[in-house]
Formats: sequence, structure tokens, C-alpha cells
Amino acid sequence: MEHFWEIFWTIIGAIASGLGTLLVSFITSKIKVSKASQQYYINDSILDKIVRCAIHTTNQRYVDDLKKTKSFDDEAKKIAYKMTFNLVKEQLTPNLIKHINTYYGNLDERIKTVIETTIAENKTNNLFSNNSED
Repeated sequence: MEHFWEIFWTIIGAIASGLGTLLVSFITSKIKVSKASQQYYINDSILDKIVRCAIHTTNQRYVDDLKKTKSFDDEAKKIAYKMTFNLVKEQLTPNLIKHINTYYGNLDERIKTVIETTIAENKTNNLFSNNSED
């Protein structure tokens, strides 16, 4: 009978050890996912901030004066977009470029999407607008 209890406790110890290892692996994987999610959010937030600043800069340097004289036409919009796009690209770090390419596939298209979305939000919220002509 003594031999039975010895084997029993050995088996229980092995099971507990295995369950402990599984639990640690599970917790570690959740921490890694959480860190990856945080980094994803941080990188997207940085891109949004860069785009917002670039749009603001373009508006101050170029768009505002044209809107005041009602000469912000389609050609001027194209120039303003190109100015904003170039300002954004100049500020991207290699890590941010890697993030965009990894999660969105195409750097230029992602920048274009964020610029267009931000401009649409600004129009909706009447930010950066001197008049109703946009």
C-alpha cells in the first residue's frame, strides 16, 4: 500500500507540474498579445498625430490664404494634398514604416487614407476651415 501512495503522489506531482507549465505558457502568450496590441495602437496613434500636424502645417502655410481669397480650387487642393503627403513621409521612422507595411500592406495608400479621413473629420467638425469652401 505504501508503494501505491508513492506512485499516486508522483503522478499528482507530474500532473501539477504540467498544469503549471501550461498556465505559465498561457499567461505569457496573453502578455505578448497585449504588448503587440499596445504597440499597434501606439504606432497608429503616432501616424494619426503626424498626419494631423502635417495638415495643420499645410493649412497654415498654403491653404488658409487661398481660402481667404476664394482661390482654393481643385489644382490648389492637389498641391495641398501633395504638400501634406510629403510632410508625413518625411517624418516617418523606419519602425513606423515597417508597422504600416506589416499591418496595412502599402505605405502610400495608408498615408492617403489617413489624410483623407482626417480631412473629412476636420470638415465635419469645422476644424481648419475659414469658410464653407473646402
